[in-house]
Amino acid sequence: MRIFLALGLLCGLSSLEAATLPTCTPSRACALDRAKRLVLDYLTADPAAKPSMAATATDAAQLLSSLMRRDPLEYRSGFTRTALQKMIADDQEALLTELARQLIERQRDALALEVILDIQGTAQRNSLHQDMALAHVRAQRFELAYWAAGRMQVGSDRDRVLLTIAEGQLQAEQSIAAGQTAALVMERTRALSATRDDTLRIQARAAAQLGDAKRALEVAGRITQTEPFAAALKSIADLQIERKARSEALATVRFYREQLRRGRSTLSARLEIAERLSLLGAEREALELVQGSAVDQARTLAAIAVGAARDGRFAEALAALEKTPAAQRNTIRNAAARIAQLRILSGVDFPTAFGAVGAFSPLSPQERSAWVRNTAQTLVRRDNLAAARDGLNYEVENALQETECASADCVPITRMPASKCDFGPRDESLCNAAILQAQLGFTEDADRAVNFLRSQQASITVTLAVADGLIAAGRPVLARRTFDRALRLARLEPNLSYFDGTLKAYANWVAAAPEQQEALTEIHAATRELTRLDKNAGCRTDGALLAVTTAHASAGQFATAFTLTQTQLQCQQVSAYLRIYEHGRPSRRATILRTGASDSPRM
Repeated sequence: MRIFLALGLLCGLSSLEAATLPTCTPSRACALDRAKRLVLDYLTADPAAKPSMAATATDAAQLLSSLMRRDPLEYRSGFTRTALQKMIADDQEALLTELARQLIERQRDALALEVILDIQGTAQRNSLHQDMALAHVRAQRFELAYWAAGRMQVGSDRDRVLLTIAEGQLQAEQSIAAGQTAALVMERTRALSATRDDTLRIQARAAAQLGDAKRALEVAGRITQTEPFAAALKSIADLQIERKARSEALATVRFYREQLRRGRSTLSARLEIAERLSLLGAEREALELVQGSAVDQARTLAAIAVGAARDGRFAEALAALEKTPAAQRNTIRNAAARIAQLRILSGVDFPTAFGAVGAFSPLSPQERSAWVRNTAQTLVRRDNLAAARDGLNYEVENALQETECASADCVPITRMPASKCDFGPRDESLCNAAILQAQLGFTEDADRAVNFLRSQQASITVTLAVADGLIAAGRPVLARRTFDRALRLARLEPNLSYFDGTLKAYANWVAAAPEQQEALTEIHAATRELTRLDKNAGCRTDGALLAVTTAHASAGQFATAFTLTQTQLQCQQVSAYLRIYEHGRPSRRATILRTGASDSPRM
């Protein structure tokens, strides 16, 4: 805080309530002062004028929360208190709530509690204590989560938080603690069946984790509602299957089946039992569950097939699938796709596995693309990068064989919902595959796919994804070349939103990587061109301009950043000043304050 005040004195900062802006050499500290000045202008403005200052109002919350992120003690400063008081006077107590949430996310519990005490609404305070408890659960700090939950009012909200803590303890394999937490809830919720059933479900899972299968089934049997009961038994059975306790798992599934026969049945529960019986080698028992309508029978047979495939018995899986009525195309297709994915995970190549899917029910290009991408991601999670790469290359080869529907007599392929790759069937498949290739680190493959795209917009989209992949791989030189290529394509694209988005992405990267500041010359030229082309767009170009301003600030070029903020930004000036404040480098700032030198490049 003393450093901050010293910088303010060096700049000759005037009082926050002064009528004129401070006059000093552009610097990080001056940027903060100007941002505060603009916010106070909004706070003290006539109510009739405030609607026209909406952008400043939005930035006010950003400014205050950012100050607190950098220095939580700022909450106690004169400016922040003054601003908050005026905001609260304008019925904007939501700002305090947002500030408290920011602090909770950053694990500043003591200061968050101080902010919460300033909030008048009981419901808001309770909600924030709940957020604090859940944040500690996510970080597996369960004792602190208890402490935060203890500050909540007694009621159903606190019970749900305690159950969430117990769930977290189960995931962390803290079975005894999870059972104790659930018992605390049980003491108060004997009459609340929904909460009681969730509590019993957790206690049953905890017993199963401890290896007490008999106790787990006993507790699960006391659950009254169908859904929590099914979830408990499914969870217990899956845990036993995972631990290779085959006999115990079979006993659990059979207990589940008996309960279904007594009327506690749903279709989803029957499908889960059928799949697990098949997985455990009890196909005959699973086939007894094939009943009901043709659709229900088809789904049950498909579940049996998937269960056999999960156990590695693919011939039996395909045999079960052949028994499914041919009219149930969707059921057959989904089960065949799942079996094919399991075959790939067991080591079979994509073309062979996909051929098995096509033999039962051909997939549309969009369905095939989604299936290949989902399988590739699963392979990556299992550290099988080579198979994932082969699969995505296989998808690119398939996409290249697709044709657009050019004839009036041609029946177009059913389209999927609009997405950033919604460029027609062929380019959509290529774009989705190439983006995933880039995200998974196969940037060379993704770069090659760009050459096959017919849509310029698709080329820009994939090229930016390749640049992001190169950044993640620690290859900044290639990333810069790729951004330059994307910018060249975007300049030729009539839809200016692609130009704006590309420029913003490029500038944001340079802002985070000051060693790439040589790229600012190209970015500046593109900014001028975008402004010239989109001169009547109002605030629409502010996103790209803000990114460029940030890039200059991160490179220590404060004078240029100030010039852009004052002359070109229309709606995000507070944000720009705040970025200058946050990205200034102390060594460069000291030079500016000492010499008053300008760092503005020729524009």
